[in-house]
Amino acid sequence: MPFKILRKISLDQSGTLYEIDIHTPLIAKKAFAGNFVLIRVNETGERIPLTIADYDRVKGSITIVFQVVGKSTLLLSHQETNDEILDIVGPLGNKIHVEKYEFPVVIIGGGVGIAECYPQAKELKKSGNKIISIIGARTKDLLFWKEKMAAVSNRLIICTDDGSEGIKGFVTKPLQDLLKNEEISVVITIG
Repeated sequence: MPFKILRKISLDQSGTLYEIDIHTPLIAKKAFAGNFVLIRVNETGERIPLTIADYDRVKGSITIVFQVVGKSTLLLSHQETNDEILDIVGPLGNKIHVEKYEFPVVIIGGGVGIAECYPQAKELKKSGNKIISIIGARTKDLLFWKEKMAAVSNRLIICTDDGSEGIKGFVTKPLQDLLKNEEISVVITIG
């Protein structure tokens, strides 16, 4: 049974980073932060694992963010809104462990890993945790979901390798400062 692409947007100016919403009612119903799906675009394509970056149980859809890095993601990038994907298997993997921590939880991700940070920050914040998110990219043109991450974070720290937005350098720099100056319960790193 094919799965319809409900929405596709480019997240960068170079056309290598995409966000797609796919109509998958059964997967959306069972999805949780930490899950992924296997996608096969067509009969000649290979199956590729992609993180479920978000889900909407009411609309019956999942959101996937991916970067074009090979043949299969290039093939997926050529699909448009209303096109269909041949196979999607999931949700797979283990959902994240969620509990209420005494001190803030730091969630760190760079590049396409930002999409993996979002569902984790969302679930942990929903459980009453204070969330400090640190996101980064090579340049500001590759940063995405700043508003979404801000909505699920008590504090959002942005880094770019070239200093075009936020702190110049890698996401590990502000983490070192946080660990020196604040009590932190858990650090979750992605990417």
